Formats: sequence, C-alpha cells, structure tokens
Amino acid sequence: LKSNNNPKNKIIGIKPIIDYLDNKITKDKMISLALNDTNKYIKRQYTWFNNQLPNHTIILNDLDDNIIINKINNYIL
Repeated sequence: LKSNNNPKNKIIGIKPIIDYLDNKITKDKMISLALNDTNKYIKRQYTWFNNQLPNHTIILNDLDDNIIINKINNYIL
C-alpha cells in the first residue's frame, strides 16, 4: 500500500487512514482529513456533473407519471 503506483492509494481518504495506522496523526485528525478528502471529491463530482448536461430544465409539476417517463426518455435518448 506504500507504493505511489499502487491503485489502492487512489482510494478517497486512504492517506489519513494510513497515517493514523502508522501513529503519525490522531484519530480526530484522521477523521477530519478523510472528511476533507471526501468533500473535495464530492465537489469535483458535482462540478463535473454540472458541466456534462446542457442547461435544460424539464418541468415535472402536476404531470401524469407516464408523461414524466416519456419526457425523461425523450431527453435522454
């Protein structure tokens, strides 16, 4: 797990966990750093997702379920 080329090193929050297990940081610090890594990942995913879809809104209020499904299918396809 120590090798920089190991794919396991890409696991979100793994570095603080390893540092904690190696007694380099406290448990509270590990949790804080792991949560920070997770929040950064969430932000990157959110940014990526927002840049993938066109700026298009489907209004689904007060529509029949079949109409909603058809609108979604038409949008996706």
